[in-house]
Amino acid sequence: MPKEVEFLSDEEVRHTQKLDYSQLLMNQIDKVRLSGSVEFMGGFWEQRTKVVSGSTITEKFYVHDTRQLYIGAITQLYNLLLPNFDTNFKEEEKKIEEKLKTLDEDKKKEKEKKTPNEFNVWYYSELLKIKDEQYKNLIFLMSRMGLFGIKKSKEVY
Repeated sequence: MPKEVEFLSDEEVRHTQKLDYSQLLMNQIDKVRLSGSVEFMGGFWEQRTKVVSGSTITEKFYVHDTRQLYIGAITQLYNLLLPNFDTNFKEEEKKIEEKLKTLDEDKKKEKEKKTPNEFNVWYYSELLKIKDEQYKNLIFLMSRMGLFGIKKSKEVY
């Protein structure tokens, strides 16, 4: 005979699922890793047909823009690490902010010269380069914080 099924209240679940700061950051890194490991594509609507009870039904689904998912995941990691920014990171971040400002200025010029599709390809490829650089800086920051548990070895193999 099966055991009785017990349900936990939201309060009990919160107490049993304790995440520390480093676990939270590792979860977010995993989101960035997963969203960055797929082919980047713009969002679009897709129609899918299926047969239900002998009738054909067409449903419309939105396929998300994977570029925006990746950028959003990096932004969330950035926000989680805000209180830990050190001098090295702040210096690197100034360079990134300058690149973002330049991209914003170039955006206006390029939008006039390119078709909407060409513009989106150009803009997201440039923005992704900058966000990749920001992600690398965040990883270096977390390494300096000792979140990866990696000890530097002086041994050379």
